[in-house]
Amino acid sequence: MGKPKVAYTNSTLPGMRRAKCSKGSTLIETLVAMTVFAAAASATFNMLMMAICATRANALDSHAVSLATQEREDLRSLQYPVITTRDPYTTASPDRFPAPNGIPFTVHSEVQNDTPSNNMKTVTITTSWNYLGRPRSYKIQTVYTNLNG
Repeated sequence: MGKPKVAYTNSTLPGMRRAKCSKGSTLIETLVAMTVFAAAASATFNMLMMAICATRANALDSHAVSLATQEREDLRSLQYPVITTRDPYTTASPDRFPAPNGIPFTVHSEVQNDTPSNNMKTVTITTSWNYLGRPRSYKIQTVYTNLNG
């Protein structure tokens, strides 16, 4: 490759010449490049953290839907006269949600008799939990009918 080309320029002091190399970068260019890289890395890290939080929140939402659906199916498997309001119960989150003591989910079923009409029951199932210090909940509602009269 050979030696880099060197150009000589006149200095402010008479009789002195300064070598100016055509390869490499100055300290200012290096600092600017490092600043641009730090800003890009910071933005990328923030986006990554937001994506992780959103993924966890979505997984918790899915778990709440699953718990509510399971409760609905449990009630559906009962005979019509036995379908009544159940006391709320708490269930732990699955192992895929590690946190101090996990995230507890509370499931509550409320049954209203003869609503919206005779021989019908309106069932409301609410699953609630806290995430990042804020309460969250998921609610489903269905109507069961006594076809036997």
